[in-house]
Amino acid sequence: MLGPERMPVVDWWFENRDDDFVYGFPAVDTNRSTMKLATEKFLEAESPDADNSPSLESDAFFERCVRGRIRGVNSRLVRSSTCFYTCTPDRGFIIDWLPATNKQILLLSACSGHGFKHSAAVGEFVAAKLNEQRTIVDSAAFSLDRFQSDR
Repeated sequence: MLGPERMPVVDWWFENRDDDFVYGFPAVDTNRSTMKLATEKFLEAESPDADNSPSLESDAFFERCVRGRIRGVNSRLVRSSTCFYTCTPDRGFIIDWLPATNKQILLLSACSGHGFKHSAAVGEFVAAKLNEQRTIVDSAAFSLDRFQSDR
């Protein structure tokens, strides 16, 4: 059985490329013999209109990311779904004043699902920025300037 009491959360970067990792966690529903395993694709753009067979994608994912790494897991696909989201080139957030607006427009790109995980901290940072309060977070980390070619 792979319930939460016996199966740890997995977050494993196994090579040096951005796409070489797997994450997973045990099933929390009634099927105690399954777990969610997934990865993310950062290196190539995907289209929601593409004809990607879940079984072919699943087989390739299992071979590249799971086989030989997570004991007791086989390649049988129970369910498959794809989550599309946008992200910046460095996969970080943008929280910065839109140039030439005299601090009238704050641009916020929390990068879809990735941002949702950090929504409380992002909200706190945005509130502080709007109220011109200091934060312990380095604003440069979210700056539009980081994408300038001369940096």
